[in-house]
Amino acid sequence: MGVYKNLFSSSPKTVKKDVNRYTLRNLLNEAIFQYNNRGQTLFNSEDTSSYIKHGYVGNSDVYSIINYILHTVAQVEIDVKVINKRTGKLEDAQESDLAGVADKFIDSEFKKSVIGYKLVTGDAYIYGLSPDSGINRGKIRELDILPSQMVNIIAGTTEEPISGYALNIGDNSKKFLPEEVAHIKYWNPGLDNTQSLYGLSPLESAKILIEQS
Repeated sequence: MGVYKNLFSSSPKTVKKDVNRYTLRNLLNEAIFQYNNRGQTLFNSEDTSSYIKHGYVGNSDVYSIINYILHTVAQVEIDVKVINKRTGKLEDAQESDLAGVADKFIDSEFKKSVIGYKLVTGDAYIYGLSPDSGINRGKIRELDILPSQMVNIIAGTTEEPISGYALNIGDNSKKFLPEEVAHIKYWNPGLDNTQSLYGLSPLESAKILIEQS
């Protein structure tokens, strides 16, 4: 009985600690994102298109290093499993209705795209496609990669700093909900209202060396 009592009861001290942690987290977000207006487009101050054009495509050393990494990544085998809700056992995802998702993680070009964008621009955006109707409505069944140099973050609230993503190609813009996009990024120590939400490209720190090479 003592085990269950300890498991399901919480002392005032524990509750107070949890409340304080939640308050501190909100205060931090408020300090950083208080000047953002919900729905506002937050532009990346890093010229990620330039990293692709001049850092990757325009520099043979950077191109060779990144391609070597991508070639290695492409050879990594990924075995995707899902839990059968009826039996509770792990099953091969390719034999389930998530086969389209599993196929992407196995596909070498998909893996190279994710890691490649992250290495060059600091960010990778995986878009989850789901049916608009039917029994699988809203359930992700396919994955695709958004070109990170064309993606901007849309501001949210201090509790949820990101309310969406915008893909901008020419004069056309397509907006995505946060739950439709998996944003993978490098840590960015720039604690301001914008850059802390974007990843820091490794090429930013190597910019001077790249320009000299």
